[in-house]
This record gives sequence, structure tokens and C-alpha cells, in this order.
Amino acid sequence: MKNIQSNYFLAKKIIIVLLGLSITSCKKPRNGEYTYEETGTKSSYLSENASPFTSLGKNNFNTSEKARLKNKSNSTLYINEVPWTINGDAVSYIYSNTSVISAGSTLKYEYSYTGTITGKKNIEGTFKRVQVNYSYSNIRIDSSSGSFTYKK
Repeated sequence: MKNIQSNYFLAKKIIIVLLGLSITSCKKPRNGEYTYEETGTKSSYLSENASPFTSLGKNNFNTSEKARLKNKSNSTLYINEVPWTINGDAVSYIYSNTSVISAGSTLKYEYSYTGTITGKKNIEGTFKRVQVNYSYSNIRIDSSSGSFTYKK
């Protein structure tokens, strides 16, 4: 009986240690300055007076800029003061809005970023940004998609 109790307590201690290791081994990025790099394609389309959409062009782009990351909790990461959701090693930011620019002109946009924390100093993922501008009888759509990296 004593042997069973000691095995039970030993197993309980091992489980607690393993849980502690799994919680603390999360690859949550460190606070600080990072470099944001983005590579993708931007496409633009226009429809005038209810005509079919025509392509205004498609361009590849690469950008790089500084970014500040700050961990606030186990479920939120702030990148340049914008809250991203953390779920394990997955991160995401989705934002949509509609604005009336003037009478007869409306701007709708949606930004979607999903990625993975690949280390304490790195986040990699994909993005899609769509902007739709309605102006009287014209509709312009600008769409960008590609990949991004935050690295220290």
C-alpha cells in the first residue's frame, strides 16, 4: 500500500513538472524592437458606371520597417500598439471597417494577418488586405497579399 502511495505522489510530481515545462516553453516573442518585412503582390481593379471590372495592374513589392512588440498577457501581443491574438504559437490580427468619406463615397477595408511564433525572436505568416472604394457609380478594389516576418 505504501509503495502505491509513493508511486502516486511521484507520478503526480512528474505531471506537475511536465505541465510547468509545457507552459514555460511557449515560444512567446520577447518585448522590444523588431524589423517587419513584407513581400507580396498588389492588384487593383476598377468598375465604372456598372461596367465589368478591368485590371489597373499588378505589382510585386517588398517593404521593411521597424516595429515594437510588447507582450501584455498569454492571449494578447501588441505590435505597434495594435493588439494581436495569441493562441498557443499562432498569432492573428483581423480588422475591418467602413467609412463614409463624403456624400456618395464610401471606403471599406479588411486586413487579415495570421502567423506562427517560430521562436522568441521571430514571427512568420501571411497577410491579405482588401480595400474597396465606392464613389458614386465607380468601384475601385485594391488587394494585397503575401508573407510577413517580424524578427529581432
